[in-house]
Amino acid sequence: MGRGPEHAALFDAAAEEVVLRGGDFNAQGVCNTMWACCVGGHYGALHRILTTLGSSDNTVLRGSKRLPVEARGQLLQVQAAANVENAEVARHLQSLLEQTPFGAGDLSSRGTLPRPPSRLHIDISQHLESVTEDSSQMGVHETRHVLGEGIVCDLAWPTPKVAVEVQGPDRFSIDTRELDGGSKLKVRLLEVLGWQVLYIPHWEWDSLGASSTLKAAYLRSVGVVI
Repeated sequence: MGRGPEHAALFDAAAEEVVLRGGDFNAQGVCNTMWACCVGGHYGALHRILTTLGSSDNTVLRGSKRLPVEARGQLLQVQAAANVENAEVARHLQSLLEQTPFGAGDLSSRGTLPRPPSRLHIDISQHLESVTEDSSQMGVHETRHVLGEGIVCDLAWPTPKVAVEVQGPDRFSIDTRELDGGSKLKVRLLEVLGWQVLYIPHWEWDSLGASSTLKAAYLRSVGVVI
């Protein structure tokens, strides 16, 4: 899902498919395409799709009483990204969602509920608390900090705008160490908003075993503890 100009033709072609064959797409298929355009940063293609979906004879989204969970999550990410990166697309998306049976408000309210923390997340947070009690200049971190744009930081210090991304196995493409599209988009948006983003990949943390000393040293090495 590249962002460079060499990928623009691919996303333009995908948007053209929705424009020409919109009736052949279901809600999930349309949301897949919109999300991919957003992750790639191709807002021109996304704008074309939204214009098509908003036309009077297109009911792919406006005729959907309920959205699949995956599609709802994708629309939330598109909404958050557009709010940060492209005001015109954000307005078009908001207008379209207000015409749907599920509504923009319902979509937003469902999306701001942080998911329960994983074992990895809890372990890192607990060790971070013990390490920073006396030594950190940043103070106490927040867990699952929700920004006004709807972006959820795993661990965060809002005042200095430092976020820690706890990168569990579900943040990567299958059988790779390449971040998935949603994770890349989240990091990009945080950086656009002026946040410093630090990373803790699961394999690095797991390699430390049960040693609190090694984990404390690791947290300092990645810049979490100042």
